[in-house]
Amino acid sequence: MKRYLAILILTSTTLLSVHAMEVVVPLDVPGYNPADFGDDVDPLAQCGYDPAAYGPNVDPVAEYGHDPAASECPAPGAHPANVREKKSLLNGPDAFIKTEVHESRTEKRAAVEKLAEVYTHMRPIRGDGNCFFRALGFGFLENALGGGPAGTEKIFKFIDTVIELDFDALLRDHPRARGTDKDYDDNLTGLPDVDVDQAKADRELVVGTLQELMFNDHPPTLEELVTNNDRFDKALIRVLRYATATHMKIHADRSTNGCMTYRELAKATAGDDDPQPLSQMLHQILKMGNEAENIFTAVAEATGLKFIVERLDQKNNIFRADFGIHDRFVDLAQVDAFLFNTTGHYSLLYRD
Repeated sequence: MKRYLAILILTSTTLLSVHAMEVVVPLDVPGYNPADFGDDVDPLAQCGYDPAAYGPNVDPVAEYGHDPAASECPAPGAHPANVREKKSLLNGPDAFIKTEVHESRTEKRAAVEKLAEVYTHMRPIRGDGNCFFRALGFGFLENALGGGPAGTEKIFKFIDTVIELDFDALLRDHPRARGTDKDYDDNLTGLPDVDVDQAKADRELVVGTLQELMFNDHPPTLEELVTNNDRFDKALIRVLRYATATHMKIHADRSTNGCMTYRELAKATAGDDDPQPLSQMLHQILKMGNEAENIFTAVAEATGLKFIVERLDQKNNIFRADFGIHDRFVDLAQVDAFLFNTTGHYSLLYRD
């Protein structure tokens, strides 16, 4: 009953280093003119590719098979899709291995084939610095909405979690816990320049939309909400960012997984020059368009989500890491989302 009342109350009014994304555009490649796409659109990045990974003298078409002129990519001035249709990893003319891995890249093709022993499909995600949070949020909701009663229970649990988070804690000072090393950070002051009111409005929108998806007879599809709807897409991303930052501030001195505290993590990431490393890290997490690394444990703890990241490194090795999963032998059916990380960009993976 508590959760239903909370939903009705909240929706009644509206029914790990972290760094800024630096886009490097290979202007020397014929056919790539970002000016044709508007001030904020990079035809490579918005199609799900990371041009910063190519280097200054690399033709992505010749080297990797990426073609921004393909029909999947937006025309100049068009709104890029936040998520795109699923595609097979190996099979069919649109398969990932055929369209996005050049045939000369034998080691990378072998890595994708190995990945295909566990996963069958992937879904490209818009690359605008929010790809991790977008992939996680969309992947979780897609999985839960198609998961029957168990999926509905997951959504209710997620709603309960985000409702109970005190976003106003970001505005308050948070003194150092007793017994912690004063050299790790001074008192964690409030962050007066963050837009908590916007985050609260976004939370109401997300909760109300999830209620509509679950209970209306003819709800919009998740794809309709996220693919071309910037309002819901950004609201979901902002809620995940604020949930993570709020959790990290409130629990700044708690040891995570028996390792560093969040203060210590921020200090190790920033080095000795930043007098308030955790405050700076929280600012970077909250800023839309900033990429996120090394904070995935915090994301899992803040949201209650369980997810697996499969990372393909530059040497074409695949590394798996799981977050929010505490059982040694995890039941993959209980995982909320599977993410695919290539050169800093995140997309989604599917087992069927």
